[in-house]
Amino acid sequence: MRSHNVLLLIAIVAVTAYLVFLIGRWHEPASEAPIYSYDALCAAVEAGDVTEVDIRDRTVKGQVRDGRRFFVAVPPDPQLAERLRTMAPEAGSMTIHIRHKSYLETLLDTIGHLAIPVVLLIFFWLFIMRQQAVFFTGWAQTLRRVRLAIARKEQEKTVVRTRTRAGEVEGEQPKVMSWAQHSLTFGTRTLIMGVINMTPDSFAGDGLGGDAQAALAQARRFAAEGADVIDVGGESTRPAADRVPVQEQISRTVPAIRRIAAEIDVPISIDTTRAAVAEAALDAGAAIINDISALRDDPEMAPLAAERRVPVVLMHMKGTPATMQRDPEYRDVMGEIRQFLARRIDAAVDAGIDREFLIVDPGIGFGKTVEHNCEILRRLGELHALGRPILVGTSRKSMIRLTLESEDLKELLPGTAATIAIAIHNGADIVRVHDVAHMRSVTRMTDAIVRRDGADR
Repeated sequence: MRSHNVLLLIAIVAVTAYLVFLIGRWHEPASEAPIYSYDALCAAVEAGDVTEVDIRDRTVKGQVRDGRRFFVAVPPDPQLAERLRTMAPEAGSMTIHIRHKSYLETLLDTIGHLAIPVVLLIFFWLFIMRQQAVFFTGWAQTLRRVRLAIARKEQEKTVVRTRTRAGEVEGEQPKVMSWAQHSLTFGTRTLIMGVINMTPDSFAGDGLGGDAQAALAQARRFAAEGADVIDVGGESTRPAADRVPVQEQISRTVPAIRRIAAEIDVPISIDTTRAAVAEAALDAGAAIINDISALRDDPEMAPLAAERRVPVVLMHMKGTPATMQRDPEYRDVMGEIRQFLARRIDAAVDAGIDREFLIVDPGIGFGKTVEHNCEILRRLGELHALGRPILVGTSRKSMIRLTLESEDLKELLPGTAATIAIAIHNGADIVRVHDVAHMRSVTRMTDAIVRRDGADR
């Protein structure tokens, strides 16, 4: 318990004890006999009307001959009993009792005398402490805001120095990620990753349920519409989704990947957190690993990526798909995401993965509220301090559904377009989308505005 709470409790106890003491004093029996003062008491004793006297400190209780009781306050007089005894007309006509205070009564009297000043001092102290707490807390919050502002300015300076867009820094050249027979160029335009869901329960409503032929048809359309990467996944990662066994993921994704890779010359990424699924997909023709756990879910994933020398997408997620949306909280959402991704980059490099093969994803919708997601898009440029290409996936996600209050895919399309445009403006290098044709128009128009050398036309 905090010290000021203890002091407050003491103050309450003191006030309560003092009130008990006062109530005890006020509840003394009222005089029924005509004895209301010391002089009247003396006169009644001399007249022989008093039969019993009970002396207690500065109060006298007693009884007169007709049975009525009285109570009177008297001046302090240690010889009072003797004086009253000598006043009685006949010896033994009046019984006198002298009572001394108990320790408890003495304590209550002392509390009674000290309670008011002590309580006032305690409450005054609490007030001073409260004011100091408010004062210092206010200063601490102000200093924290100043430190954060300074840190953000420094990050912005770093972003300017490390951006990968062509033309952002004078004389900077586009970055090319090359491996095997594939390559991706970052800096000239925004790349598009088209999503193919092989699940029967996709949140986006486009699950193909393992239909390899339907996946091939969709991949053909995506390639014709301008997709730069095709992302194939066999496990739903919507909030509260159940895990899908490894063999089930393989049976859903590998036949589709094999058919797509045999016909379409576009890099295929496998969306999984399991090394066995990724290995089977790479053997079937996939060329990129898209791991929403950032290589944390399966200890064999990082060694596999290092051995195969393929690009890896490292995504931030708070918790797991089953738990991530249970009241997610952050002190500084973008700061925590940046620190997490920096640690995962280091872990990947330590595992033998080439740093140049790493792509980062802030994980829109994975353990974030709508407000968190909006802040991530506003501050997306801070991730350029990591020096790696940024992938953003907002397509059809709950932040759009909740904001627009709609589940209609046609109504979600403009919302997705808005998030894609903002993401590009704030530094996205790749956007992961379900509607390639529409979002290709959005990326081209946005690139023409925000990139100095314009988009390819």
